[in-house]
Amino acid sequence: MKKFYLLVLILTSAFIPQIWAQGTETFDNMPANSSSYATRTWMGNGGINWTATDARTDQALTGRAIAVRNGSLTANTIPNGIGNLSFKHQQVFSGSAPVLEVYVNNNLVGTANPTTTAATATFNNINVAGTFKLEIKQVTAGLRIIMDDVTWTAASVTPCVTPSAQPTGLQFSGITTSAATVAFTAANPVADKYLVTYGVSATPDVAPSDGANYTVGQLLGNTTVAGYNSSLSLALSALTSATQYYVFVYAANDQCSGGPKYLLTAPLTGSFSTATIPPCVTPGTPTNLVVNPFATSAALGFNAPQAGADAYLVVYSTAALSGWSPADGVTYSLNQMVGNGTVGYNGANPSAFISGLTASTSYFLNVYAYNQTTCTGGPLYSSTSLTGNFSTLSGEANIPAGYYDTIAGKTCEQLKSALAWRLNFTISKNPIVPRTYTELWTQYLKSDVKPREVGTGSPMVIWDMYSDNPTGADPYNFTPGAVSEGGQQDNGTNVAGESFLYNREHSTPLNWFNSSGNTNPGPATDYLHIFPTDKWVNALRDSYIYGEVTNPVTTTQNGSKLGPNAFAGLSGTAFEPIDAYKGDFARAFLYFVTRYEANMPGWNGGVNGVDAFDPTLYPSVDIPYLRLMLKWHAQDPVSDKERNRNDSAYVYQGNRNPYIDLPALANLVWNDACGIILPLKKMYLKGTQRGNLIQLDWKMVGSTMPQFFEVERSVDGRTFNPIGSVAGRQQTTTYLYEDNIEKLGARRLYYRIKMRYAGNNTEYSDVYTLHLGANKRFTVFANPAANTITIDLGTGAFSGDVILTNMAGQKMLTQKIHSAQGRITFATPKLTSGKYIVTLIGAGGKETPQNQSFSILR
Repeated sequence: MKKFYLLVLILTSAFIPQIWAQGTETFDNMPANSSSYATRTWMGNGGINWTATDARTDQALTGRAIAVRNGSLTANTIPNGIGNLSFKHQQVFSGSAPVLEVYVNNNLVGTANPTTTAATATFNNINVAGTFKLEIKQVTAGLRIIMDDVTWTAASVTPCVTPSAQPTGLQFSGITTSAATVAFTAANPVADKYLVTYGVSATPDVAPSDGANYTVGQLLGNTTVAGYNSSLSLALSALTSATQYYVFVYAANDQCSGGPKYLLTAPLTGSFSTATIPPCVTPGTPTNLVVNPFATSAALGFNAPQAGADAYLVVYSTAALSGWSPADGVTYSLNQMVGNGTVGYNGANPSAFISGLTASTSYFLNVYAYNQTTCTGGPLYSSTSLTGNFSTLSGEANIPAGYYDTIAGKTCEQLKSALAWRLNFTISKNPIVPRTYTELWTQYLKSDVKPREVGTGSPMVIWDMYSDNPTGADPYNFTPGAVSEGGQQDNGTNVAGESFLYNREHSTPLNWFNSSGNTNPGPATDYLHIFPTDKWVNALRDSYIYGEVTNPVTTTQNGSKLGPNAFAGLSGTAFEPIDAYKGDFARAFLYFVTRYEANMPGWNGGVNGVDAFDPTLYPSVDIPYLRLMLKWHAQDPVSDKERNRNDSAYVYQGNRNPYIDLPALANLVWNDACGIILPLKKMYLKGTQRGNLIQLDWKMVGSTMPQFFEVERSVDGRTFNPIGSVAGRQQTTTYLYEDNIEKLGARRLYYRIKMRYAGNNTEYSDVYTLHLGANKRFTVFANPAANTITIDLGTGAFSGDVILTNMAGQKMLTQKIHSAQGRITFATPKLTSGKYIVTLIGAGGKETPQNQSFSILR
């Protein structure tokens, strides 16, 4: 059956419509359950648009609940005003002293203090008329608060009157060179809000106007608005040092109609003077220089001088720096020539990454500390520098002479075999040195590090491709080394989520091949495909193949995803790294099947790698997976990170990844002329199963769109029959089609798209295939799960019992549902890690009992 959109009903057993309320939000329409923290948007009850930042959607209170960490829940345009407000809240996971701040139109109306017990927060007499903005902000760093059943009543229509008294008791505290805190006592009778302004004149030349709303930073005559809300204290910032400031506070009423009304007579007034910025002093010299060289760059870290410093200047040169030192009062820019050296870094962090170096070259370093930003008269530089030297590694342009001579003139199978020989036999003066699994820990400290971006600790951190964010701040960083030495290297401790420990991930999983054991050198210890990664994410990826995921059940903090594989020709669960590292993992896999070519006939891929490995000398990769790897290899070109790591691998274990050195080799080893069908792609077809629906998504590449697309299905992979069509549109590149497979269980299905162009010209997409078990009445996600599971029934209504059991057959949860369809979310008990079974038993025996398994990962 053809559909172009799906209306999903999310049911929760505890939901009771609150018909007396002006408005409610129950969070039933949030995005699909996910345990990762990200920005979530959805259209909620009554057509109101909501946004939650740094939020996850897999928690439950009376039903589905939003969980906010270091973020807020916001609706920007709620109609008809607000009188009273209430919502349920509860702290989950660890932490203490939680605080929620509630804002209406950016004005604080109150706070709540959640505990680990569910409770309701109520705020009465807010009374803001008209369309309003509601924001509930979680302000205690790192805590996680869930919220549910937000309810508000309409605003009062009482006319506003001017307050009869001004606030009193103006006080100033926390005065620095650029900031101060203002506090005062509420007016008596109490006013709704207070407008606070400040300036350098003892008398304001413009008074606030009734009916006008003022925002922070707005100019009001010769004063600036510092705040307008019900708070009795606020912070001033960005002030000028050694300056006298005057503060003015006006009482106002606006929780009524016709406001605000300001009391202009005798505003509360006071003054203070900011502190004077001290003169700069000469800092000490940095200490403990550590350098990790690569081919054309180097990462370095050092310790700040004991008394501290504002910033650091790093100069590099090919000979000892002579006849030059930084001059006080002079600022130097990056890449500026100074004496016989070059400025490689100028910044506040006691770590640096210097690029633009020459491979196989010796360099000298001079590191100076200086003070400027927190004092006057700077910069003042340290009188001496921290010095050191290092040599860059051989780079891409310095591949060992003759290293690839044996591959000249070869393609396809012959080229792959020639590369396999090269990767397994010594050349020149650098022998092949099989390394143990334990030695990887030490190697990571040399060649898998980068400067710290977030947090405190070591200046250099582990370069983890499952947590790194190349386009912004990392969500967290790992300190290198053993836990006993202050690092975060895996020590066998169980972890409950991301950011705790890093370990060693076989990007080609161990159980895909017959490993000789983790401690014996070989494919199980090969540095070129074993990367340092977050321990929890490593466990999440498990031994699943890589793939492209359109409906993830779990998303990590840097955007990596686990879920149904939607790449044409592949099925089952897959793990998708972020785009910036897809090429890294693809080239590591192509290296693996090349170096260990002789072993491939004996390796079938184990449980999950059967769709990746082809147990042959050539091509050694199943064709759909090969298409994916070559696609990633092309879309994410080789980076300096890979080149530097490849050079380090040559020093460490004596061989290299040829697909990093010479990227064109991949398409010479595997191409159409080799008898492998790898057509130029115009369409990328993906698929996802949701209960009794198959959702097909495809994207067109190029400017010419077909007139329409015919969707074809086959049950044998040979005879395809049309089941529907979608019109092509010139400005649209992405398309969607849904197929109801309720009566097609216990078989493999095949889908393809026929593209029909003008003149009746046609082309076909790749084939997307998946196997339907006899029991596919429903699907379960997230899998693995943590605190909730969601059952997706698709469009078919179901009445009966939902039963959750462990593998020993013990019932952990039982719940009756009636005429349910779409997605139903359940809070799971405090289950230990392991496998569980969900069984659906139809009411009155109308349906055969059906079950699906899922895992808990804690």
